[in-house]
Amino acid sequence: MLRIRNSCLWFASTLIVLVTVLGLSELLLRSSVSLSSLVDPNDLYPKVWYLENFESVQSRGRHPVHASHEVLGWTHRKNLREPGFSTNSYGLRGTREYSFERQPGTSRVVVLGDSFSAGFGVEDEETFSAQLERLIPNSEFLNLAVSGYGVDQAVLRWETLGRRFQPDVVILGIFIPDFHRNTGTWWFDAPKPRFYIVNNTLTISSEELPPMEDVEANVQLIRNELDSLLRLPRVWIAGQFVFDRVLRKLRGSREADATFVEKQNILELLISRLAADCAKRGIDLLILTIPTEYSPYPDEDRILSFIVKAAESNNTALLALDRFLGTSAAEQRKEPVFDAQTGHWSASGHRRVAIQVADFLKAEGLSD
Repeated sequence: MLRIRNSCLWFASTLIVLVTVLGLSELLLRSSVSLSSLVDPNDLYPKVWYLENFESVQSRGRHPVHASHEVLGWTHRKNLREPGFSTNSYGLRGTREYSFERQPGTSRVVVLGDSFSAGFGVEDEETFSAQLERLIPNSEFLNLAVSGYGVDQAVLRWETLGRRFQPDVVILGIFIPDFHRNTGTWWFDAPKPRFYIVNNTLTISSEELPPMEDVEANVQLIRNELDSLLRLPRVWIAGQFVFDRVLRKLRGSREADATFVEKQNILELLISRLAADCAKRGIDLLILTIPTEYSPYPDEDRILSFIVKAAESNNTALLALDRFLGTSAAEQRKEPVFDAQTGHWSASGHRRVAIQVADFLKAEGLSD
């Protein structure tokens, strides 16, 4: 009897200690650790971050650079004149206007992509598109890139506007993390389109995209989407996070293979879709791969191999930029290609990109 009583006391004491530790851990996690730091950076992070920061998003009011778009989710405001950042009447980066009709004797290139191609953090005339226009005589480089875009939105940007300019060449800049954006439905405070694969064909979701400016309604939408996650104890989420990271480190990958397969298929179909449309119109396509700043991105080589495979299977030219754009350590110290504050290319980086792209276009006969 005494043994049973002691066992019960030990069990009760252990349970009390365990509940106390879990309770204190829950309070500590909720008070000092953001939920966005405990979720997959390639999946839930943008939505969770938005929930945690929507008040600051709402307080800043009108977005200075972007506006909602019914197909793309967001795009540049037209005729914008912000310090160092301008757009023309079509929302293209820079102040120069371009008509849909071609000018005789002038080659025309359309540039698609995300913030690296758009020129985040540099002046209008410092983007590699603007510098290429100066490097190559009798040329026009139309910068249709928009910050935050995945490859999916870049392709849609081409289909909704870019092809109307009838270029000779299309440059698609793919920043390695864009690979993950293609399966997202939000990019922080902006909803985005989502492609699915049906019978080996890309099909875009039929759900109407809410305006990014409607912050309160969007926050409620995301709360509804994440309801099951938000109900979980923070201790459970943290435990899953640590366990998942250990497994991924052992596998040497950032994601499960099943997730990668879907993203790989979507990426390849997007590139094939753009390549086929360009070929039908007699337009050359160049894919420009952009590594992450300073150090390799998780699974970077694997993702790059998917892009290379897709380019080869579509007979598409590919220029794989190296991380520091061919600069030596001494050159890096004197004139860094990355801006330490933005993590994007500096003006010097854009100049080096422009030189490499110009040389490639000439060597491949794409700038004639």
